[in-house]
Amino acid sequence: MREAAVRPSVRKDVPEIIALTKASWARTYDPIIGTAARTGACDAKHVPALFEAEIADLDGVSAVAEVAGRIVGHAGGRLRADGTLYIDRLHVAPEAQGTGLAARLLDAALVQVRSRAARVELTVLIGNERAMAFYRKAGFEQIARRGPEHGMGGVGDIVMRRELA
Repeated sequence: MREAAVRPSVRKDVPEIIALTKASWARTYDPIIGTAARTGACDAKHVPALFEAEIADLDGVSAVAEVAGRIVGHAGGRLRADGTLYIDRLHVAPEAQGTGLAARLLDAALVQVRSRAARVELTVLIGNERAMAFYRKAGFEQIARRGPEHGMGGVGDIVMRRELA
């Protein structure tokens, strides 16, 4: 696979970002919470307005990776008032996994708010071991384990954080 170009997202990227995100959720969450729970949560959350708002918001972060004009990765989130960059999504197409692209997308998101961010925080659904391993390797530490009321489909989540220098 050719090296992906990473850049800030623009509004015209939204349909491809949604398709990538929904496919990633299906691969990741169906084995953990089942198709019905994943579909309901995913379809309710991943609507154009969410991604368009992130792109337009000065405190939003949104980066994509593309190869030959096709989006193969996305990172998105928002800078909170306390200086915490909350990463809500980090998805990479299967053919681009293991290439370092997820780390590059995370870095691209950070660049968008680096001077204003003191830390990066995110949540990982319990059972998503691949994501937890990636985030540990990227310098994140578990700061909390929460019950099903915070997760999805009756499964809790893990809050992870990385302090920035």
